[in-house]
Amino acid sequence: MGGRGRKGRKEGVRVGVGRERGGNSITKGPGFWNSTETPDTKYDNWVSLLLDDRSIADLSIPGTHQSVANAGLVWSWCQSLSLEAQLSLGVRFFDIHLRHVDNNLPVYHAKVYQNSNLADVLKPIIEFLNVHTFEVVVMRIKEEVMTKQDDDYETTYNRDVFCKAVNDEIQRFPKERFWFNGDIPSLGDARGKIVLISDFYTDYPLGIPSSNLKVSDEWNVELGEKKWEIVRKHIKEVIAGSRNELCITFTSAKGGLASPGEIANVVNAKLHSFVCGKQERFGIIAMDYPGPQLIRDIIDSNF
Repeated sequence: MGGRGRKGRKEGVRVGVGRERGGNSITKGPGFWNSTETPDTKYDNWVSLLLDDRSIADLSIPGTHQSVANAGLVWSWCQSLSLEAQLSLGVRFFDIHLRHVDNNLPVYHAKVYQNSNLADVLKPIIEFLNVHTFEVVVMRIKEEVMTKQDDDYETTYNRDVFCKAVNDEIQRFPKERFWFNGDIPSLGDARGKIVLISDFYTDYPLGIPSSNLKVSDEWNVELGEKKWEIVRKHIKEVIAGSRNELCITFTSAKGGLASPGEIANVVNAKLHSFVCGKQERFGIIAMDYPGPQLIRDIIDSNF
């Protein structure tokens, strides 16, 4: 697989970034906020423009938190765009929370089923990679266990059953579309693949253990301004830290009467101002409701 050069291509990665549509069912805003409509913007090949020898830890990667959470009340909503639309916009990190229920792997946000199973998530991503073979997708799989008082789930919970179910489901798909190794790959090794991050106990080779990553995920925060200070501090640590360490900053939060959308409306605007025009390594930034402009800003920092 040949390397991809950066020089002379920076302006090329900007092609297709047109007008942004703001707004969804919660609020309206500029390009740091996404829409329920399919955006005009396309950033579907930006990873292909990067050199093969770059580690995925050395990149700035736009991602989504609870990537398919759009069911239930507003406190359960985190996204308004489909996986296909997110991929087209340039999102390359997906956060998937699962439970093992009746021999299935449904996606949950807290106790709310999100009308999808693991197979529903993997299928469009693999279809995307079948066409965009030089792209790379990173996916965290997390078991959605809330508390010991979450009796509806705890009574059926068994960590060995869960990890076996995840492994069995993934094995139904082409193996060449996954990075199962526990090491952090280079782009050359990971092209055309989903790089798995396992945030659960497993005896199976299901990617990079989340315990090996630097992660900020303080989600129980009532004020967007307070959450932004947490996010800014962690991103500054990522910039100053080792470029060999894979880092994830979750900008998402909810608390008190504040929904994920209300927090995101504050944090996304501040994040847009922080990253715009900078050529830094930000690591993975997992967001609620990111819009085309914010996603573009994070992508452009790689060039």
